Amino acid sequence: VRQQIGAENIDDSRNQQHSGVQTLIVPERGANRRLDNYLFRILKGVPKSHVYRIVRDGQVRVNGSRVGPDLKLAVGDRVRLPPIRLVKGRSPQLSETLLSLKIPVLYEDSDLLILDKPSGIAVHGGSGLRGGVIEILRHTRTESDFLELAHRLDKDTSGCLILAKTPASLRYMHTLFRENARHRRIQKIYHALVTGDWSGGTRRIDLGLSKRRPAG
Repeated sequence: VRQQIGAENIDDSRNQQHSGVQTLIVPERGANRRLDNYLFRILKGVPKSHVYRIVRDGQVRVNGSRVGPDLKLAVGDRVRLPPIRLVKGRSPQLSETLLSLKIPVLYEDSDLLILDKPSGIAVHGGSGLRGGVIEILRHTRTESDFLELAHRLDKDTSGCLILAKTPASLRYMHTLFRENARHRRIQKIYHALVTGDWSGGTRRIDLGLSKRRPAG
């Protein structure tokens, strides 16, 4: 299967980079990544829909086996890619609005990056969204070899968002979140804004959330 990107360059072979069947060995920085996220970084310029299709059709193999896009890769895994035709220098474009967003950094060291995510922006693209926080950072922080979400926040939820800068720190954060139900090593606090006068002191609300669009 060959995929050609950019209708205006269909007949311009000088702008095309052609690759045959490839076998990639997953390095340390690719460990514990989902297969789809790993392929998005390797196959820049290829539409996500095409990446998912070649995985679904079994054209992408890991260690010789058909796998799903959510497979977590390990160091040394052999990823087979089918022939793909790319246009040099082309990659999915983020809107100027997304790229102009200034997301405050609350903390950063060699392992973690903690942001103050604003409401109204997704943490990652997909489901009709062109991009989110992780795509913006990968576009602007070109010096970073590894950058992955340690957890997620809903698009309309603001607050602290933790990203891992190394595979080891990503595994550690996943362990903390996974074991949190037993050990309570991480505390998540959500604040809700309400209108009107609140009475009756502290109350527990156990209701589903619904989205209401402003009138007009």
